[in-house]
Amino acid sequence: MAKPSVELTRELQDSIRRCLSQGAVLQQHRVKLETKPKKFEDRVLALTSWRLHLFPLKVPAKVESSFNVLEIRAFNTLSQNQILVETER
Repeated sequence: MAKPSVELTRELQDSIRRCLSQGAVLQQHRVKLETKPKKFEDRVLALTSWRLHLFPLKVPAKVESSFNVLEIRAFNTLSQNQILVETER
């Protein structure tokens, strides 16, 4: 489940903004990414005008994964606090 960006350190938020210099970061949320069944890792989901980016919680920020919003095929609700984003890739 997404947590408010106030829980992200100012240093991490600034590092993400510098990394995504091509456009303004509209939202930053702390999320849990399921890497294996029943194994979750903390990540930052950053939303820009046309892309979604995933970052680890480390400074300096480096993009771990990124995709265009037009690549999204479906959002599936798996539980009250969990969604699955299906993309073309």
